[in-house]
Amino acid sequence: KFNPLVYLHVFVAGMLLGRLRCLLGHLSVVVIAVEGFAPLGYLGLLLLFCIPQIKLPAAKLSARLSVLLPLQAMVLLGFAGLQGQPAPRLVNVVSSLNFLENYSYAVYVSQFICWHLWPTEQAGVLFFVFLASVAVALVHVVQKPAEACLRQSSNWVLLLIPVGMTILLVVLNLLYPVGGGFSLPEYTKIGEGIVDARLPIAADGLERSVLINPSLSIGPLGHVLVARAHRRSRERTRHDCFYKSKAATCIDEIWHSDIVVAFIPPDDIDFRLWMNTGIRPHLAKLKRWSGLRVLGSQDTWKDLCIRERYISENKTLMRLVVTGPEDPKVFRLQNESSQLADVSYVSYQPKEFWGGCPKNGKVWPQMYLAKGLVAAMPNVRAFGKWLDCGSITRAEKNWIPFEWRGELYFVYSISPHAVMKLISDDAGAPAGCGNHILSSYLPFVQMQKDHPEYTISGSGQAVFINHPNSTPQLSRSHFLALLHIKRPSTNEYAHFAYRFSDIPPFEVLQVSAQLPLRALASDDDGGKAAFAFASGLAVHNGVVAVTYTAGDRDSRVLLLTLETLDALFGSDQAAGITWELD
Repeated sequence: KFNPLVYLHVFVAGMLLGRLRCLLGHLSVVVIAVEGFAPLGYLGLLLLFCIPQIKLPAAKLSARLSVLLPLQAMVLLGFAGLQGQPAPRLVNVVSSLNFLENYSYAVYVSQFICWHLWPTEQAGVLFFVFLASVAVALVHVVQKPAEACLRQSSNWVLLLIPVGMTILLVVLNLLYPVGGGFSLPEYTKIGEGIVDARLPIAADGLERSVLINPSLSIGPLGHVLVARAHRRSRERTRHDCFYKSKAATCIDEIWHSDIVVAFIPPDDIDFRLWMNTGIRPHLAKLKRWSGLRVLGSQDTWKDLCIRERYISENKTLMRLVVTGPEDPKVFRLQNESSQLADVSYVSYQPKEFWGGCPKNGKVWPQMYLAKGLVAAMPNVRAFGKWLDCGSITRAEKNWIPFEWRGELYFVYSISPHAVMKLISDDAGAPAGCGNHILSSYLPFVQMQKDHPEYTISGSGQAVFINHPNSTPQLSRSHFLALLHIKRPSTNEYAHFAYRFSDIPPFEVLQVSAQLPLRALASDDDGGKAAFAFASGLAVHNGVVAVTYTAGDRDSRVLLLTLETLDALFGSDQAAGITWELD
């Protein structure tokens, strides 16, 4: 659509319209008809854009490529009038609005800036008031003073301005490449006993990807760190693209995804030293988990089902192609070898599962479990098994794994607090889940009543805590876990720690104040909303580590002493589960 030849017919039509305007000026019937051209043209465009039954395929693109040229020509001729004739009456009526032309370019330049600054996705009347106000300010503060200055400048100065600006933009792009840097500090002491720091991780052979959603498991003989290597691309093709045997245009949104892992010797991480000095640990590079295999075959975890959505108006097939597993959570059971770890993760189903992919393209990500990860040797085979414990008609994710009496359990949902036990077969492979063990937490119930649009989900792993001297707000043994509340309309997240009982029914006991995770806007969505997403929880030597990613591009860790975290559970801190979005 950006090829000049695509617009050749527009230039030809414009010349023909100009010639026609000169030839028809002496015809009185046409003179009368021209009076109604502009209103009828605008009415036709309004109806075509607003009434679904008559809306043209790809209406915005059709307008740009001038498929709607007849209606646009009516508007143009209706305002221009005919040669040798008085201007149409509508011109005289709207001529009092001619002053708006001084602001049109300012609106054009600032519209997307204002859109990114606007706090919600909905653009109502107030947004256009805001846009108009910004445009007026730009005209009087920037545009008009600049015009006055340029009129007094020499031709050489006028030439140097665009040349200098071009050089400046090139230099800035080299110094600050798009998406290539971070905007959060590497280390920040938030308060006594709490710091925020960048997680110093990198992966071999995946330099083009960002590492997100890190998860850490602490062990006596070494630690295991996992993360997701993520990169996005977009492709458009008509080659071999069909929907129900009919040719279509495929637009593929491709998520290049891998799980990467690393073994960390026990002395390589000292959370308390990191907190006190700001000296970050030196961690081994993570490597692709090449040993992850599809159960029942020797295939790597790559060939996954594709989610599809067909747009009949323009015969376009939108496809989400995810190339590998996502969002790993690593943990270890006490009755297993300390050299091995288990990983739960999210993935679209491999095409070999369940007899193939759904024919309608409606496939949803599900939870999987792989047992026996050897982090020091990621090429050792481990088989992923689908956890058939939820629904195949919606996305299943954000389950919280934890161990109770040597058995693996998952927190399936936060409200109600649903916990289920993983059932294994004689070989130790997952074979299903037990019934949900349900309980309710009144503040969650009240919040969902007051804010039905909010969604509450789990994050990370659950860790057993039994340090009564460090947790006076709850001096009994318990599990510590994470949850997040999301406002879908703005894609904003708020994260909390919570405590639940270490005996059935595993009811929620306490919820903390909001955790101070640092947020960034994502490079992938145009920077619309800043957010953070907590993905892991670990406790070591009295320090709690909450691993998270800001804006899907900056993996970080929030370090708190157990005492500092306990203070966030005070009744004056967490009452009502309030958060900054309110």
